[in-house]
This record gives sequence, C-alpha cells and structure tokens, in this order.
Amino acid sequence: MFRGQLQIIATTIEPVDGLQFYVRYAEAIRSPSLFESTTGFSVSNTPSITLKPEHTRNWELGINVEMDNVLRTADELRFKLAYFDNKAKNYLTRGVAFEGNGTTMRNLDHARFKGLEVTGRYDAGDFYAEASGIYYTETEFCAQNALNGLYCFSDGSNSGYGQLHVPPKMSGSVTLGARMFEESLDVGTRISYTGKRPSDFLDLTGSASQTTTIAWKPYTLVDLFASYKINEDVTLDFNVDNVTDVYYMDALTLGLMPSPGRSFRASLTAKF
Repeated sequence: MFRGQLQIIATTIEPVDGLQFYVRYAEAIRSPSLFESTTGFSVSNTPSITLKPEHTRNWELGINVEMDNVLRTADELRFKLAYFDNKAKNYLTRGVAFEGNGTTMRNLDHARFKGLEVTGRYDAGDFYAEASGIYYTETEFCAQNALNGLYCFSDGSNSGYGQLHVPPKMSGSVTLGARMFEESLDVGTRISYTGKRPSDFLDLTGSASQTTTIAWKPYTLVDLFASYKINEDVTLDFNVDNVTDVYYMDALTLGLMPSPGRSFRASLTAKF
C-alpha cells in the first residue's frame, strides 16, 4: 500500500554577503492511517466513502540577514522574516456520516494556513537578546456541499478534528540574557505571549460544533533562568517558571486542567 512521499525544492539568492533571499517548496502525499480507515471508538467506517490521500503543498518565501561587528567588535546580528502558505488538499478529518448515524472519516476539499514568521537575535558576548513571533493571516477549512458548492470556515469543520489544532492567531517571545564570570554564569528572563483563537468556531451547517474545544484567553508568561558552569563537567541550572503566577489554560489543550502556576526547578548535570 502506498503510504506517502516527500519532495522539497529550495533556492537561495545572496546578492551581497549577509543578505539572502530564499524560496522553499515542499510537497507530500499521505495516505489514510489505520485509525482513519477503520472503525473505532470515535468514528465508524462508511463503505460508500472512499478516502483519498491527503496532498500537502507548502510554500515559504523569506529573507535572512547576517551581520557581524554591528555595535561592537565580534558581536552578531541575525534576522529572518518569512511568509508561508501551507495547503492540504483532500484534508483528512472526521465528519458527519450522512448515510447513517454517528461520525466517519472524510476528506475536506482542503485546509489552508497562511502567515508571517519573524525571528531575530543579537549576541554581544556578555549579553544577548532574542525575539520571535508568528502571525496567521488566514486559516480555513473548506468542504464541498452538494447544494451550495464550497463552504469555508476559519476554525474547523462539522464534528471534525481540525478545530482542536487551530493555532493562536498571534504568539511570540522575547529573551534577554547576560553572561558573567568569564561566561560561566548565564542568567536571563523570557517573556512569552499567546493570543486568542482566530475566531469562534461554527460548523459547516452554521450550528455549534459537535467537537468540543477548550477555550483559552490570551496570556503572557514571564520566566527566569540561570545556568552556572561549575567546571567543564558539572553545570547547575535553576528556573522560575510563570513568575507572576498567571492562571491560564494552555493553548490547544484538550483537557480542562489549568497550566501550572509559579514553579521552581533546579537540576545538576554532570558528565563522566
């Protein structure tokens, strides 16, 4: 049985040292898994439905910047900005079994995710800063309706699994750190932000989804970290996660359990 294939084509143009423009195309075919093609606790096999392989085509266009000796000798500046367009034709997910009761696996016409990704880093040796973020400009799940043609929604499909995995519309993090005592001690803080879902989900019939999703509110977390290299073989690490003790539900969680509050962690690593 054919299971899948992957093809990747990429090209990079560097007009001047440290400045790159690139294009990357990746294509993959995935046949239905054993879970998706048989009867289970959450789906029933429907003989009249022939599942098609899922065909994914991903595009990425971006720019890379690499600069040295920007503000001082031997410092480094790295920056990347990318636009991505990922489309899965014949997207495999659960759906309503119109031929009978319950749910079954189906192919949607397609699922698509578009957005921007940015990362940056400045390292001056004794201190450094990093930042990254992702913003989805479009998420959609589209299915064919025999009466009205193609219907698209941003958050999933009727009784499907897609809505359980729709990422936050915007997320990002900033890290600030310093190295001391001849770089044996590394201390810093990390601030991360997670935004809301792209929209409130409605299924293809306009009624509430039959697949339960866990709502989360946007949240910002502050973490502290320290790492001390005692010698070449022993390192002591200490972390304080969620310093401000924020009460939040983790994005994409599938359970009604809130994430941990303020937490302290310590570890000692030795190499022999």
